[in-house]
Amino acid sequence: MEIKVHIISKQAIKPSSPTPHHLRTHRFSVIDQLAPRSYIPVLLFYTTYGQSRSEISNRLKASLAKTLAIFYPFAGRVKNNSHVECNDEGATFIEANVECGMQKILRQSAIQELQLLLPWDPEDRLPYNSDRELLGVQVNHFSDGGVTVGVEVNHKVADASSVSVFLQSWTAIARTDDYSYVSETRLKFDLTALFPKMDALDFISSDYSFDRSTAQKRLVFEGSKIAALRKRIASDAHIKNPTRYEAVGALIWGAFIAACSKREEPVTDYVLGTAVDMRRRIDIPSSEQCIGNMSVWTATRHFIENKSSNYHELAEKIRESVRNSSKDWSLDEYLSWYNSISEESAGNPKLRIFAMSWVKFPFYDVDLGWGKPLWVANAITPEAGVYFVDTADAKGMEAWIGLPKEIMAEFLQNPDVLAYVSPSHSFSRL
Repeated sequence: MEIKVHIISKQAIKPSSPTPHHLRTHRFSVIDQLAPRSYIPVLLFYTTYGQSRSEISNRLKASLAKTLAIFYPFAGRVKNNSHVECNDEGATFIEANVECGMQKILRQSAIQELQLLLPWDPEDRLPYNSDRELLGVQVNHFSDGGVTVGVEVNHKVADASSVSVFLQSWTAIARTDDYSYVSETRLKFDLTALFPKMDALDFISSDYSFDRSTAQKRLVFEGSKIAALRKRIASDAHIKNPTRYEAVGALIWGAFIAACSKREEPVTDYVLGTAVDMRRRIDIPSSEQCIGNMSVWTATRHFIENKSSNYHELAEKIRESVRNSSKDWSLDEYLSWYNSISEESAGNPKLRIFAMSWVKFPFYDVDLGWGKPLWVANAITPEAGVYFVDTADAKGMEAWIGLPKEIMAEFLQNPDVLAYVSPSHSFSRL
């Protein structure tokens, strides 16, 4: 049965100090322009150890206002697909009561129920020239004293890395009023020197496909199972010491291919698209402090002549695809590839799945004053795609997967999926 969430208050939180005049226009880079208009959701589940609601609320609102003074584009409004008007109109702050204990959610919950703990439906699109806030926070109070902080940042101003830096900054200010982590000399908002804006894209942006009839599944791979999978893949001469992402990505891609091969019209050409964070691959100082969109897409293809796929080969292709994304990266070549992917017809005899990794982002370090989160959830899965998120021990991984229903049914019966996934931790929207 669906959980019941009751909104008890809603207000705008404005920056604690006005944005200087010379920073009132935040120009988009071309990667910002190509970013989807949907929201990036993060759910942080906490035990608050007896702190009162007023203490929690006052701490979060005061520290959020101070953080927005530094992350000033997050308090502005989008104009066309060109820039943010940094007008200090603020972010949405919602408080809600949930008619159940937090343990119910932690034990098992459908993905659509998790989305009730967020300020907005993360699958909504932000209209051009919208007055909609770019940042929203919803603080959910459960009947057993647990608290979930749901945060959404519009993709036009941030990718997952930027959201992580924002949350780490909010953490530092909420706990100690320490601004050293977010000093203006360390943060870089204007990325147009790296990825120049294109006027032709002022009214065009990409959008992930969110088909509500898509089957969605959260799969948990425990650290011990991933270690066994990595050892299995490394036993082949193709690839040495595969990463967690390469190993689990190869398993999921291989199981996807196997499921698709059982369709009435067989397909022999498969594509895996991977989002690659360029912060780790370009030579600029403190690139991890670049705020905005710096993830680009790369793709690798796999042709099959039978119904089996070799995980060693798939892992190697994933590694090469990511590695090649940083070699002589060219904006013109990237846009050409991006357009070719976008323009291909749905009837083209190849099937794609997209992978996005939040692995190693320190979401589990977000301590807003009452300890680190028990669980961090993504609560969104695109059509034919997967998000990877760390488990709390940083050894395992969660995979939030969206696939067409008939393919998902076959995917979940794959012997290797059954062997490496921990079923007691997985839930779905089917």
